[in-house]
Amino acid sequence: LWQMEVVVLDSLTPIQAWIEYDGQVKQLNVTIAPVSHPLKPTRSLISYSIDLSSILLEHMYVGFSSGTQRLVSKHYILGWSFKMDEPDLDLSSLPSISDEAPVWKSSKLFLNISVASVALS
Repeated sequence: LWQMEVVVLDSLTPIQAWIEYDGQVKQLNVTIAPVSHPLKPTRSLISYSIDLSSILLEHMYVGFSSGTQRLVSKHYILGWSFKMDEPDLDLSSLPSISDEAPVWKSSKLFLNISVASVALS
């Protein structure tokens, strides 16, 4: 039985994300869940048909970006992996974030990005 779980991005709850690309069917999927959720959800938050073969090169750099428009916030990437057909990150081995007193009021978004399965045809 499939059950949707609400994920509030500015709730201070650590979140994990799976960004997966299937090169055979040219499908990009993004799935998110709270770190406390034991399994990757079966339904993606975003599913997009795109051919990345001309964009993803043999050797290249990967980076992260985030934005909140007018809101002030902090975003932390506690760990990430870029691998094919391997198990997810061990979340218990990730560093913790100290709760320092901010100079201004901000909402925090904790992210754990796990790039799980990239298969280019």
